Amino acid sequence: MDQQFFHVASVNFFHEYNGNGRYDGFLTAMSTETRQRLNNLRLLVKPFFGGFHLVSSDPELLSDEQDPILIRLVAKDPLFYNFTDLGQEFRPNSKVFYFSDLNTDQNSGSLHLKDFVTVADSLLVLNQALLKDFLPSLNSGEFKLRDPGNPAVLPRDYTRYFQENGESVFFLENGMGTRGYYKSSQGMEKVPFGVVSLHPDKLYRRIRISGSMLPLQVRFKTRKTIWKYILSDKVFDKFSNLSVIDAQNREISFKEGEFEIQPAWKVRSFESEVEIPFNADFNPRFQLVEKSKDENQAGKVIYKQLPKASPEQLHPLPTNKEVLYSHIFI
Repeated sequence: MDQQFFHVASVNFFHEYNGNGRYDGFLTAMSTETRQRLNNLRLLVKPFFGGFHLVSSDPELLSDEQDPILIRLVAKDPLFYNFTDLGQEFRPNSKVFYFSDLNTDQNSGSLHLKDFVTVADSLLVLNQALLKDFLPSLNSGEFKLRDPGNPAVLPRDYTRYFQENGESVFFLENGMGTRGYYKSSQGMEKVPFGVVSLHPDKLYRRIRISGSMLPLQVRFKTRKTIWKYILSDKVFDKFSNLSVIDAQNREISFKEGEFEIQPAWKVRSFESEVEIPFNADFNPRFQLVEKSKDENQAGKVIYKQLPKASPEQLHPLPTNKEVLYSHIFI
């Protein structure tokens, strides 16, 4: 007899870098413990282009299940951090992004705190140095431990929690605020990009009320940089009145400057007067032209289609690390 499945939730990923469609930039993975829990709860994770579905053959099993299901995310593109604006610089492997249905916006279904994912949505990765640092304060009562799946972790259980508990998310709280941590399971070789944390009982109650699956989403903002065209080929030395123009819609202007390739070798450069967002589908028509002495005549096109900036390399401004440049050598 065919088994019937009920659609419980869908998690969709979006990224401005990829336009308006779904962003197919993540693989899903699970610990051994999570796979066993999914089997026990009759749940399946079904990946699709730009996200994954959570389906159940017996939704009633989700009722009263408080422990979250942690689904790991692995970024496919090694340049992800280069073309993604996370609000501030992010150091992979030291933190893990945390997308929880406890943070769900009722209207948008977002699994993060703001309109787009930021570093504020991340957790510190627990290691022995961090554990040694906060465990005395935890045992003394200066901090309290909160586990989203087991809010009543007692002080006498703290040591056992860290020694025996597998993959988990927990928070330390005191009067000054809250810090979140991600604890990996034993034998885990690599820290994931992030985890999607879904609470079975919460999902059960939501689908019972709405009568339909729960649509969830994670949205990323694309990074913007100043594009700098660097005229490194000596063939351009014979032109005295060069400029870079936006031949397509004339919305972006470039200003001329100087770029030092070596102490004794300085060349002309042209940089955009505004930051330009990375977009995989953006194909501008920036042209290098020799301006005519007669303002009524069009300039001579020297380079018909200048290349677009790549997120492969970013160059911060020495005096302001928040301003990033994309160097494009011509």
